Amino acid sequence: TSTKIISEFRKHEILSHISDSLKHGLSTIDIPAPLIYHFIYKSKKHLQYVMPTSTNVTALQKYYLQLYSSVDRNGKISVSYIKWEKDGKSPNKSIAGLGWITPNYEVYLITGSITKREVLVNSARGIVSWCRKYQERLFVCEGAIF
Repeated sequence: TSTKIISEFRKHEILSHISDSLKHGLSTIDIPAPLIYHFIYKSKKHLQYVMPTSTNVTALQKYYLQLYSSVDRNGKISVSYIKWEKDGKSPNKSIAGLGWITPNYEVYLITGSITKREVLVNSARGIVSWCRKYQERLFVCEGAIF
């Protein structure tokens, strides 16, 4: 019964871990991707995506839309790199982004500092590796089919 499951969760302190996870969500600090401000990873197999919860995505929406539009969607692997110059009032003078599409996943990332394309590619690889390693935690992998 559900009461028995909840008592087992309490006994093994699983509920506190679930609660903490829900409160704090996913952060870019959790991912082996240095200098990345925000990312979106989409698993095509699961038709789901994951991204950090600690950032205002609305402020990044225009950058993600440009990245999404810039990637070639011909069914093969495609990578797009864009660098945007910001106004003089901002402490960071530029923002860089990378979009990477394969038959298995899509990953888009934004960095708030000037970085080389190679650094962003390595960070994207780190995000992909991490998401694949923890895919059973991040995505609903086995669900009911209606």
